[in-house]
Amino acid sequence: QLTKCLYLHSRWLFETMTVEPLQGQGVRLLPWPRLQSLFQLLGANWIFVSRNCPLTLGFNPQTYLTHDEFVEVLFCVLAELDKDAVAKDAQVIRPAAGRVKSKACTLL
Repeated sequence: QLTKCLYLHSRWLFETMTVEPLQGQGVRLLPWPRLQSLFQLLGANWIFVSRNCPLTLGFNPQTYLTHDEFVEVLFCVLAELDKDAVAKDAQVIRPAAGRVKSKACTLL
């Protein structure tokens, strides 16, 4: 779901998170700390981000990203968050051996 959202709304999200360009410069750039904040809100800590997107290892607080870099980094992280969500949903809870007290447990 997150990667679909990125595909549909990446331009809007980038424009919302970027700083205004300086006069005479039409290029909007995104400060790396703002993207880190978004990752934190989505539940991806720094270790998760750096493990799934090695490109971020060279970033520092003064790093600014273009739209293409933003999409590349965000896609790496969101794709892994989506995979983790699917894996967690696929886990099946099995009742312990012995008597089952409810029909809901037997369905699982």
